[in-house]
Amino acid sequence: MDSIASGADLVAALQGLKANPFPILAEGVARRNAQDLSTAEILLVAATVLDSKNWQTFYELGLLYERDRRDQAIAQFRKSLALGPTKLKTVERLVANLAVDGQSEQINAIFQLSRAENLDGCKSLAAINAFAHYVRDFPLQDAEFILEQTRGFMKVREVKEAILGALAGGTPFAMVRLGDGEGAWLHQESDEEAKYGALYQQNRNTFWDIWFGTQSKPAADEFYRTMTQIRNDLNGADIIGVPDGNWIRHEFNSASLRGYSGTLNALRLAQKLASPNVRYCIQTMHFELERNGGLSEAIKAAKRVGVFTCHPQMGDFLANSFGIPAPEVITVPGEPSRRHLHGDLVTRGAHFPDRFTEIMREIPNRDYSGYLFLVAGGILGKAYALALKKAGAVAVDIGSVADKLLGKKTRPQF
Repeated sequence: MDSIASGADLVAALQGLKANPFPILAEGVARRNAQDLSTAEILLVAATVLDSKNWQTFYELGLLYERDRRDQAIAQFRKSLALGPTKLKTVERLVANLAVDGQSEQINAIFQLSRAENLDGCKSLAAINAFAHYVRDFPLQDAEFILEQTRGFMKVREVKEAILGALAGGTPFAMVRLGDGEGAWLHQESDEEAKYGALYQQNRNTFWDIWFGTQSKPAADEFYRTMTQIRNDLNGADIIGVPDGNWIRHEFNSASLRGYSGTLNALRLAQKLASPNVRYCIQTMHFELERNGGLSEAIKAAKRVGVFTCHPQMGDFLANSFGIPAPEVITVPGEPSRRHLHGDLVTRGAHFPDRFTEIMREIPNRDYSGYLFLVAGGILGKAYALALKKAGAVAVDIGSVADKLLGKKTRPQF
């Protein structure tokens, strides 16, 4: 094999050997996932030749090409759909790529070729169709326009100074961040729910399972009502972190059903909250504050420190690393999808509605004046931060930075 000079030579050799295509396909997918793209292409092309009747070989090759060769990706997905009209993964990628490529006039014909096998399949088709309409109605230029209309994102130095200033002046303060999950759940406009509801619901289901697990699904309706309240309270924040252009462009170019609508809706929501009292920064400001040293400065400057976290050991970390006497630790259950990364000490139980209801009853009964609160509570952390501000605290949404401080590799960049 090492002497074979090109992909064409490899394919010819494999045909001569009557090679089994399945290990070749599996290895091609593994190489693609490992970012060995040139080898992956050779192997996946070979798989399509050796097994030209298999929808998945063309689907996997299409996934490789959609990174930077959209026309070729669309061509492979078309071949895959012709062989497997019930494979809705192919329908999704084909329609999504056509939508972001501006070829929406071809999409109806794709749906005519596809077939759902069950009710969940019908829901998937509706979500895919809604995404095509969403991209048509909210093209990437909309995000660029909104970003241009902002008064400018605060730099990390400015955010740090705002936090330190609030601590020095004893001024209640809240910094929260909105990402694609918040965009999925907090952006609630009745006309859009009617038009893109299938897409929004699919995205909400995905995030729900990540945050709370499938067993807690009966509480989803109550959660929606809670999100409505959080949405209404967001204009009480001092700084809101929102997705920047790079993140939104990445999700658009990836033709991501969840990512593009989620990030753009988070930005659109922040635009609706615009007021002289609210300023904006990038959504990843929590990472920037940690890297810049601003978070450490704030912790050292605070008279008292509290933390919301799924890690009970966070109190010992703050005491040992910063000399904080008796930091207040309020624990919340960790996300079920990441418990294997958190370790055995992670707090368990039902975050919503059980623990959330307890905490939101407790905060208004406390005087947190002079406290710096580090809030790592997922989407519910926005509610905690805003409630803490009303109770007198300086609340900073640090999200997964809490994991990073404890050496928990819950994100690829840690």
